[in-house]
Amino acid sequence: MSSIDVIDVQALAIEQSIRRSSDTNLQIRVMIARELAAIATALETIGEQLCSDPNIVAMHFFALQAIDELCQRHDNIGRILCAEDMEAALNGITLESLRVRLAAGLSENA
Repeated sequence: MSSIDVIDVQALAIEQSIRRSSDTNLQIRVMIARELAAIATALETIGEQLCSDPNIVAMHFFALQAIDELCQRHDNIGRILCAEDMEAALNGITLESLRVRLAAGLSENA
């Protein structure tokens, strides 16, 4: 399942709440999450195409890893935006560096 599919499933659940609440902030969160998921999907496609060429992988290994990290960051941020409990969703972040940065940011503001 691609990033956009996961975000869409979560977004659909939130959209049902939106229809009942007309919360503009929630509508914006869902739209941003969908845009992030679309970006992540595009980056994943580019990365997969580039990784299919062993010469490109050999010459640009670290750049390809950076693309993968960007995809993971977009995916995790989109999931947080669509979560009913955003704080709880922070604990489920799969990219450790992002989880640590966001947790540190919360600690600083507490």
